[in-house]
Amino acid sequence: MKRSPNLRRTAHPNPGRAFLRHVLLLGVAALAVGLAVIVGNVLDRRPPQVEFLQEALGERQARSLLERRPEAGTVVRLEPGGYRVHAAGLTIGLRAETSDRGELESFDRGAARRTEYGWEAVTVASDRTEQFLTVGERQGRRRWRWELATLDLVPRVGADGAVGFIRNGRLSDRLVLEPVRILDGEARDVTPRGLRWSVSGSAGRWWLELDLDDGRLPLPYVIDPAIARRSVASVATAGATTIVIPNPAGLALDDLLVAQVTARGGSGTYVCPPSAAWTSIRRDFSTTNVVQELFRISATATETAAANFTFTLRSGATCFGTPSPTTSVKSSGGLAAYVDVANQANPIDASSGQANASSTTTSVPGVTPTVSNTSLVAFYGLGTNSTYTNTVPASMVEIWDLSSTGGGAKTTSRASDEAYTGGTTATGTRDGTSAAASVNVGQLIAIAPLAPDGSGTLAAGTTNVAASSTGNTITFTYTVATGGMRNGSVTLAMPTGWSAPSTTAGTAGYTTSTAGTVGVGGQTVTVSGLTLVAGSTLTITYGSTAGGGPGATASATTGAQTWQA
Repeated sequence: MKRSPNLRRTAHPNPGRAFLRHVLLLGVAALAVGLAVIVGNVLDRRPPQVEFLQEALGERQARSLLERRPEAGTVVRLEPGGYRVHAAGLTIGLRAETSDRGELESFDRGAARRTEYGWEAVTVASDRTEQFLTVGERQGRRRWRWELATLDLVPRVGADGAVGFIRNGRLSDRLVLEPVRILDGEARDVTPRGLRWSVSGSAGRWWLELDLDDGRLPLPYVIDPAIARRSVASVATAGATTIVIPNPAGLALDDLLVAQVTARGGSGTYVCPPSAAWTSIRRDFSTTNVVQELFRISATATETAAANFTFTLRSGATCFGTPSPTTSVKSSGGLAAYVDVANQANPIDASSGQANASSTTTSVPGVTPTVSNTSLVAFYGLGTNSTYTNTVPASMVEIWDLSSTGGGAKTTSRASDEAYTGGTTATGTRDGTSAAASVNVGQLIAIAPLAPDGSGTLAAGTTNVAASSTGNTITFTYTVATGGMRNGSVTLAMPTGWSAPSTTAGTAGYTTSTAGTVGVGGQTVTVSGLTLVAGSTLTITYGSTAGGGPGATASATTGAQTWQA
């Protein structure tokens, strides 16, 4: 039987054929590598990092350095998805909610990693830490989310679009999350008009959110949540007729602004506020050396839009109309914003103050609050500079401490606050000390809070109706408790068997209110969006016949009926 030589393995193959086989194998290998490169490029369509971020990050580091200290007292911790900033006794963290948890690459001025949508980078500078999410493909309508690590701070979006952080009723201006910004690949601002952050969550777990439709944005685009480190809203002068104090970031409508201005000249110097809308809380002076005055205003759209506030120093008490002449003196001061403050004619529940002879102690007399849960704020005005060690009471947290500049006699403004837990008992003094003696002024205020939940009273205008009767109209009057309410609500549950409340005119159970927005669900009426001053009243009418309605039908059950507010 004849066999084919092609099916036989030879011990010594033809050298020429062997060479050809090697060439073919190498060619196949090269082709495989080429295909791998092509397939790799097809599968990874994510764009390269944009050039301006490459420059901002700097050179890649051989070792991973995830903790940065951009300035004294500030620590930034870089981590996949975001970062944490610790400064001025506050810690705020930001972590993007994405499915990608790739490893970070460390750079001179930050870190970066690939993500499912493109790139993520964090840059660290002396005054801010920024996260940049570079998006290379259309996402359509998407809600971007970041988990906020805030410890005991409560985040809130201000009128300026910045996210401020609240602790013990005061808006912190040391750390602020700046208004949303969208950049194109050339670092140009392409933020859609009206785009704002939102905040959701409660009980210590908070989310920063951004609802974005990128249909008209250029590709790539960059989302930039940045936490800025700011100096406190305070300032000092070397001698001028005005003192300009910056506005705290994240201010919102109805926040209470409290300003302190300390100036040389004592009884001969008068501090005039930015406008007649401001109210003087009190003015105290130490002979002709030092004067200190406190002012307040509830923020309106004018205040939330302002970049700063100018206080004018004059030689007389007339501030407006035909004002007294200005005087150029050294001064210092600060501005703090308090939230959820009583909605009443005067939210300052109590105040005290006194001038003190030259001493290392600034004596601050106590006050006796008339309501519980007040915020105590102490103000210290010194006739010297703050190069000396100044201390505040152990129960209080310092807000600012700074001095006027230039040669000669100076001023120092210092403030501290605390959440007072003593109810309506006397606070006692809140004295401060410094290493150098000087004439000084000490002042203390107690800021009243909003009324606590459930503290108002409700009365019904009708006491008896017949069982199963029709055409009933019952009026409820809610009286707002001391402290008032802002954007609050009143809930009223109707008894079972009565007409279900309605918001449609002409129907049984039609319910109206003299303020707010009426909503119904089952037997419950909720009037929301209520901003009412202390002592004012709200009228809820159940079974209103407005629009030709039949009123309300009573339950067939006899006996007492329970209306739960």
